[in-house]
Amino acid sequence: MLVAVALGRVLGLSALLVRSLSIKSVTAPVAVKLAPLVNADPVLVAAFVVTSGMIGVLIGPALLTLWSSRAVAPSRPPASARS
Repeated sequence: MLVAVALGRVLGLSALLVRSLSIKSVTAPVAVKLAPLVNADPVLVAAFVVTSGMIGVLIGPALLTLWSSRAVAPSRPPASARS
């Protein structure tokens, strides 16, 4: 959140855009409800939330591979507990 706000200010974005960027890291329904509290445009907030999520989905796996971080597969229950 802080990086997006700082980058928005450095790039000279309007205050409305910076406020809309400030709540991009929550789910879309929560962000739309929070938008009026920070005087942001709910439509812009929803667009930033969805875009942020899509970027994370596209770049996340590549970053995890790059950093050699692999997700641990959930353990299977013992054979005696399976039906």
